[in-house]
Amino acid sequence: MHPLLRAGLAALTLVLSAPLSAQGSWQLLDTNTTTDLNAVHFVSADVGYAVGDAGTVLKTLDGGLFWTDVSPGGPDLFGVHFFDASTGVVVGDGGAIGRTTDAGATWSRVPSGTSDPLYSVAFAATVGLAGAGSQTILRSVDQGASWTVVQSGFFGGGFFGADMVDDANGVVAGQNSIFSPLVGVTDDGGATFDFSTFLLDNNEGSLRDVDALDPLQVFAAGRTFDFQGAISESADGGQTWATTLFADPLYGIAFVSDDTGLAVGGNGAILKTSDAGQTWTAEASGTTATLNGVSFPTPEAAYAAGDGGTVLKGTFGAGVPVTLTLTPSDPPVEVFPGESFAFTVTVTNTGGQALTVDLWAEGTQTGGGFSVTRGPRTLTLAGGASQQVTRSLPVPLDAPAGAYTFTVNAGDFPGDVFASDSFPVTVLAPEATAGATSPGTLALAPSAPNPFRERTAIGYHLPEGAHVTLRVYNALGQEVARLVDGHQAPGRHEVVFDARGVPAGIYLVRLEAGSVIASRTMQLVN
Repeated sequence: MHPLLRAGLAALTLVLSAPLSAQGSWQLLDTNTTTDLNAVHFVSADVGYAVGDAGTVLKTLDGGLFWTDVSPGGPDLFGVHFFDASTGVVVGDGGAIGRTTDAGATWSRVPSGTSDPLYSVAFAATVGLAGAGSQTILRSVDQGASWTVVQSGFFGGGFFGADMVDDANGVVAGQNSIFSPLVGVTDDGGATFDFSTFLLDNNEGSLRDVDALDPLQVFAAGRTFDFQGAISESADGGQTWATTLFADPLYGIAFVSDDTGLAVGGNGAILKTSDAGQTWTAEASGTTATLNGVSFPTPEAAYAAGDGGTVLKGTFGAGVPVTLTLTPSDPPVEVFPGESFAFTVTVTNTGGQALTVDLWAEGTQTGGGFSVTRGPRTLTLAGGASQQVTRSLPVPLDAPAGAYTFTVNAGDFPGDVFASDSFPVTVLAPEATAGATSPGTLALAPSAPNPFRERTAIGYHLPEGAHVTLRVYNALGQEVARLVDGHQAPGRHEVVFDARGVPAGIYLVRLEAGSVIASRTMQLVN
């Protein structure tokens, strides 16, 4: 329903914009310890383990409300992986490996074959990897009951992060002996590795954690030599990397889906992506403690662990205390193209802590296949506070007649909707409106949304069949994309311009149908 949303929603989102990023709600949990916690792993939204210094192991069965100390004691622990609520492995200083099959009631010490500190551990089914100092790598094929040293004896460096995609494909990430990020990739369950090294946007540094979404798509979090944060992404299985830098060093990263992930680090930093790592926005954690690890077991819940016994729980989706009411000013809403309809949006934080959410609008033509998303913008509300905004939305002259649903969402754009409301809109036939576009006229509609991030829809009407080209040009007149090049039938058409990887700026859309040419401008923003 893109014609309904081009102009009016921009006014709405300007009023609702705020300086903070989209986020869920983060709560500081009581772990009853001040010992530094170095890693956390949840097997579900409720069952999880955190490990730390002095052999500390904490267990929760109720989503962090209550923690039980099931520590085996001994050396500092840096990594943890549980297969279910009862069976798991912890690794730590001096090559220490502990294994339990009874939820931490008892622990057995498993020989590791190394005295190097073990920093990371990860499994897929029965096959797992452990990363250690001196670039040592261990492999297990029996859920950690026994281990084989794959490589060891290097000078310096180490692997602080490890992840397994499946029982064949895995990755370790860390630092080599000359302070550059080092990644090892395996496709045979850890028997052999291919290694690559690179710089963090031309900076030396170290990768501290890694998450492989599949054998090709890999994300790593780390820090530069001067303690800037870094998130590096590879789309080719670790052969090449692109890095984005941040203010605070990053020590943990975890994805719950291909689109949604978290990274955590120094000064309580929490970053979240909902667009497969294209953008990362800051979450308000409520702490300045260094966060050393993160686990994202379900789309609704995440956990971060750090210094001083810190464990934070992030709640997303239905658990976020926000309500939204959308009310038309003069129902039922029936408008001609060129007219406007008014509405009021009321957003309320029903919780006790400050909350930041994204607001965005969606429009869908019933049975017509036209839809559009506008936004997001962010809104920050104190605990118990509400904000109400009344705006009007003009319907352009080229809006197709029909029934529409107009929706405003509050949530974590684009994936998580915490609250939403909608009402129907009827657009009356344009021929009943003076000045409406003639069916015999070539019409290139404004792209929607505009300005836009990543994608925008370009609609046009052909009065008759013709060879059509639809091109996008940058400000220098260079062709950026050719969206259509071929014969098309008369009628309405719509094409989506995917601008991922295209620099921000002003672009020209040029439509040629036979000998007739039409053009419009659009703006791509970061």
